[in-house]
Amino acid sequence: MEHQEDGMEHSHADGRGTEDGPTTEYFIQQIRAEMEAQLHATLVAGRARIEQEFTNRLGQLEQQYARSVSVHAVASGASDGPREASRAVRVIEMMP
Repeated sequence: MEHQEDGMEHSHADGRGTEDGPTTEYFIQQIRAEMEAQLHATLVAGRARIEQEFTNRLGQLEQQYARSVSVHAVASGASDGPREASRAVRVIEMMP
């Protein structure tokens, strides 16, 4: 705590500032807290977006893999006989 003898300025370490208002340090702390909150919100939103994109892409890759396995089954099923090939085609058609 700092006091001048003439009573003009009284600054306080707790951020209350002088008789004229808050100190510069108080404003810096407020701005820093706001910026940190904005940064945190941006990071959280960015992470959620990346996780959603990853989930979507993983789903697409799983579907592509399932289709390729089914196509392989159709190709190998065709050599086994028409019934197996027909069953494999129905499986492919049911896939999203």
